[in-house]
Amino acid sequence: MKVNKNVIHRCVADEDMLVPIGEAAGDMNGLYVLTPTGAEIWDMLAEGKGIEEIVSVMSEDYGVDPAVIRADVVAVIEKLKSMGLVTED
Repeated sequence: MKVNKNVIHRCVADEDMLVPIGEAAGDMNGLYVLTPTGAEIWDMLAEGKGIEEIVSVMSEDYGVDPAVIRADVVAVIEKLKSMGLVTED
């Protein structure tokens, strides 16, 4: 997965937001607000981590079964993909 290079992550007033910049600013529908978990997933994607690495980190951090984490991570990534915020490699 790759994050869209025309979208930046910012925290404003305790809200995690994805902000389209450049050409994307005109192509996308404004700002996208992330949950804290969504922001954590976004940041790991931006670092170049893949799904399995994200699942491993989050499973260890939260003490939750990797299968449960995987389903949630995949759901968030699919939503981000549907909005053009991330793409396949």
